[in-house]
Amino acid sequence: MSEIFLSYSRNDDKAANALREALEAKGLQVFKDDMSLRAGDRWLGRLQTAVGHCDAFVVQVGRDGVQRWIGAEVEVALIRHHQPHDEAERLPIFPILLPGAAPENLPPFLALFQATPWDGVSALPEPLIEALRTRHALKATRPIFEGNPFRGLGAFTQEHTQQFFGRRSETLAALALLGDATEADPTQLAGYGRSQYARWLQVTGNSGAGKSSLVQAGLMPMIRSGALWARTGVEQWTLLGPMVPGQEPVEMLAEVLERGLIDAPERRDIGKRRAQLERGERELAYALRAYGSDQRRAFLLVIDQFEELFTFADEAGRNTFEALLAHALQDPGCPFFLITTVRADFLDRFDQLPRLGGPYNTTCRQYFLPSISEQGLREVIDGPATLAGLDVSEVRTAILEDAREEMAGALPLVENALSVLWEKREGPEGKRLSGEKYRSLGKLAGILASQADRLLTRIDAEIKLKVSAAGRGRQGALELLLRLTCVNDDGRNTRQRISRRDAILTAGAGRDDVGEHIVRRLSGHPDENAPAMVHQGLRLIVVSAERDADGKPIKDGEGRLLGHVDLIHETLIRARGKDDKGKPLGYWPTLFDYIAAHPDRGDQLRRLKKQALAWNKSRGLARWWHLAGWTDLAAYRPLVVDPGSAEARFLRWSRRAAVMHAGLWVLAGLGIAFGLYYQELERWAYKNDYPKALIWLDIQWSLGIDTPPPPALVDIVTDRPVTFAMGCDPKRDEDKPLDGEESNPISRRFKFNCSASDAVHDVTLTKPYSLGKFEISRREYLFFLRNAGEKGSQRVECRGVPAPVYPPITSLEDLNLPAIEISWCDANVYLEWLNTRYPDSKTRWRLPTEAEWEYAARGDTRKAYWWGASYEEGYVNCVEGKGPWPVTQRGEKQDREPPFGLYNMVGNVLEWVEDAGAPFDSASQTDPVGRGDKDHLSRVLRGGAWFNLPGLCRAASRDYYSPDYRDNFIGFRVCRGSPIETRDAAPLGAEAPSR
Repeated sequence: MSEIFLSYSRNDDKAANALREALEAKGLQVFKDDMSLRAGDRWLGRLQTAVGHCDAFVVQVGRDGVQRWIGAEVEVALIRHHQPHDEAERLPIFPILLPGAAPENLPPFLALFQATPWDGVSALPEPLIEALRTRHALKATRPIFEGNPFRGLGAFTQEHTQQFFGRRSETLAALALLGDATEADPTQLAGYGRSQYARWLQVTGNSGAGKSSLVQAGLMPMIRSGALWARTGVEQWTLLGPMVPGQEPVEMLAEVLERGLIDAPERRDIGKRRAQLERGERELAYALRAYGSDQRRAFLLVIDQFEELFTFADEAGRNTFEALLAHALQDPGCPFFLITTVRADFLDRFDQLPRLGGPYNTTCRQYFLPSISEQGLREVIDGPATLAGLDVSEVRTAILEDAREEMAGALPLVENALSVLWEKREGPEGKRLSGEKYRSLGKLAGILASQADRLLTRIDAEIKLKVSAAGRGRQGALELLLRLTCVNDDGRNTRQRISRRDAILTAGAGRDDVGEHIVRRLSGHPDENAPAMVHQGLRLIVVSAERDADGKPIKDGEGRLLGHVDLIHETLIRARGKDDKGKPLGYWPTLFDYIAAHPDRGDQLRRLKKQALAWNKSRGLARWWHLAGWTDLAAYRPLVVDPGSAEARFLRWSRRAAVMHAGLWVLAGLGIAFGLYYQELERWAYKNDYPKALIWLDIQWSLGIDTPPPPALVDIVTDRPVTFAMGCDPKRDEDKPLDGEESNPISRRFKFNCSASDAVHDVTLTKPYSLGKFEISRREYLFFLRNAGEKGSQRVECRGVPAPVYPPITSLEDLNLPAIEISWCDANVYLEWLNTRYPDSKTRWRLPTEAEWEYAARGDTRKAYWWGASYEEGYVNCVEGKGPWPVTQRGEKQDREPPFGLYNMVGNVLEWVEDAGAPFDSASQTDPVGRGDKDHLSRVLRGGAWFNLPGLCRAASRDYYSPDYRDNFIGFRVCRGSPIETRDAAPLGAEAPSR
């Protein structure tokens, strides 16, 4: 007599006894374990033996769900169900749901079996009894999936477990490689450093085998539901990823750690996490130990396309990333597990990862995922069709026959063909996939190639309407797909991710509207001018957007969406075989041949980036010699780069220098080249009314000679917070009658009085910052304009504001004067350039806040002026001083040094600060900064200027103008400190009247 294995939770023992009695009453023999299988070591072998002797498996699911021992028993049953190729030899599985349990709560794979609800009292349904007798699993009575059940070329993710067929046996086999291999009692397992304990599972296979789908739709959902408890004793799993290494693997690791460890999006700080990881190889283990001190909790990092470490990542980032993984895997107390996927043809490159050699040979288990079998492909066809109630009888046999010729790359081709056929389904209810349609579309490989070619043709026609040039759309699409391909010398081409901005630039050849259209169409979006009933949804690329804490897409300063673009599947760039002459043939010949015709495009772009970086870092004559030559410029001509990037500046300078380099061979040529260059500078000097001496200075700068250093800084607040009285205090800042005042005509004309909008209030500064020792000079500002070019600020407040203008200079001596005629937006352009030229991961060049400026201007004084209670000549440049014009930025000779050694904080020129113009609040504040909005458009200036009366040349004086205002009494000085964020802002009141 056949025997039924009954799996149940001890909390449902009463219901299990009732179920056994009900089954035995129907003449069925039941094996109900009473703890004997769940005690001691080698328990898994005894469990496998017990399940192996049974002809059916019944799992009773109550409120506790499928956990711990039940999960282990279900896993063994699933293996017996999926391993046999003969349907008659498969173990039928019957989930029975007690009150409180729901089908959607069942773990992956088990949820695919028809479940039977039972209250523990009523008679069991006859269909269940009959199915148990005949050993046939219950069939679903109605479709349970709406929409297209086939994934096409898209990878399966954790959300697609229900649709994941054909690889379940492989999933269970791979899962069994992780954890303890000794079959020890899982309740007694402790630590992760024992022998025969695997913490790293590497899934290897050929391109197109489905490695990513196996991990994301198979392994990850199973692990999340507790399938590894039997071999690890871990009940709670935090899944990190999946991630791809990309060009900066440490950055990607920091991102998945923040998303996996920090629940609140607003608390995530990827930059801080990356800086932590880069401090040393122990940092990953330290971070996971801090979050996983409970023995029942562990972390699983999933890395897809591990081969990107060899093909795409920079060497320094790869070494740091490798060291972090190696240390965490070898730390016996770190609750860290790792799953990687890698193409089999890249296994020979693991010698580039020497630090991972130890874990690779000890704690790593390899699972080679073979090409999918014919039985697996049958499940890929029939499984989703059953879920959606589709009739695939006309196409099943034809697809399987064609797949035999394409077995190495059959899986994505079959999925794509089924997805296309679903879009063109026929029949009264649209439930039949047509065999005739399959043949007319070109079968497996033909469907992919013809669909992709038709998409290129449509894109080309659409772009022709925009630019009136045939071939522009097709060329742009192929260039983008080529840019998404990492072409290797040995023919092992792989995918590579690029930014959304680079994708648009590449596709549009510099035209954003064209590039945007091509990216949208390749990612599956329909043409906005096409009829709604026309299907145009073939996806060749995947576009992912970066989002903020509220889930809204993030845009740059010019309103462009930030994100990344990937090729949807490597089948698009792979060879399917060779023709009679030995020439490789691609699954999509159009793209495959285009890649073969331009194999060096990726290398050229990487070489350009490397050369531009070396040029940017060099100084003196080395900067000149690092420019590109004629050969490189010709090779770089097809490349499209961001006009504001370092590569674009490098190319601009290289093109200028190329003329001069060519002329070095012939004296006449040298004279012509230099003459042309000198004339350009003369026109520039004439246009700006500059002396000719500046031409030679500009030539020196272009050669990296005598370039201005970064602005000199003085530390104001270091590691200790400071508190001071900010604003206008009548007792401190208002003018007092002094002896001899009546004899001073200027003092009689003007007195400084406090206003309610400048109310005094306590301010605490907690964040370290430094201020420029001097106001920015015309030399520094001119060098910036010549180096960065004339472009506007990226700040939202500065959209539409004209680019900065050159400062007035009549002689070389003027270069030491403060830069004037500077708007708030101009100052921010300069600061953006400084951040690019002198980057720092922890601080930013920016304007000081009002609070930062006023504290630095006052220092520790309690007087109206830093030197005393009243105005005195010789300390400030204003109307009553030596004005009327800005003095040298180095200040005047003084008997006493100003606070912190900052020169001309008051007088000379008004200085922009970050804050929007608004009245002060009398309440105490910490690190305040007034953020602008539609009601607060003006920006604050502090310190008074050369044309002001003495009363305005004091720390309490405030003024404000619109961000685009320029005048000959306005300049600025720089601040370097922590970035200003919206959440740091103190509240603003209503804006004061414009001055």
